[in-house]
Amino acid sequence: MAKYTYLHKSKRGIIEATDKLPEGNPLGTTYQDYLDGLFIPLKKKQNEFVRENPAASVKEWIEMELARPPEVPVLSIEEQKTMAVSQVEQSATNRLNELYPAHEMLAQAYSTKIDETEQAVYFDGFEAAKSTVNGLLTLAVEAINSAEETAEIDTAISLFNDQISVL
Repeated sequence: MAKYTYLHKSKRGIIEATDKLPEGNPLGTTYQDYLDGLFIPLKKKQNEFVRENPAASVKEWIEMELARPPEVPVLSIEEQKTMAVSQVEQSATNRLNELYPAHEMLAQAYSTKIDETEQAVYFDGFEAAKSTVNGLLTLAVEAINSAEETAEIDTAISLFNDQISVL
């Protein structure tokens, strides 16, 4: 069984040895020493910490303290609603921007083959799609604004996106 345990940057992990490192090997005690390429001899408590926390970083092993995960800000329901309304409005705009060129191109392609009345039908198709998207947007915004929980907001967004994708 190893009597000595070290950390070294070039080894990217633990070095276990039955003997002390030969004289002349630079030793350190801090994470900065580790970064500078010094060998870090682990003390008994550090060894225990390593065994208990094998997925920890080298810095955490040396300092014997687990880093706290960054706190994820929790949005209030009102902030979630504001973000959701912006999201569905952007989805509506994006969908209309996808639809308009298709309708315009189709109408122009047939413009030499059909009369003005039939051309107007193609352009009216876009207006109908626009009206439908705006109506669905109004319903989605109402559902979002009346939501009391995040799941209801998510459902309203999902339903809206499903509905406008079939246009």
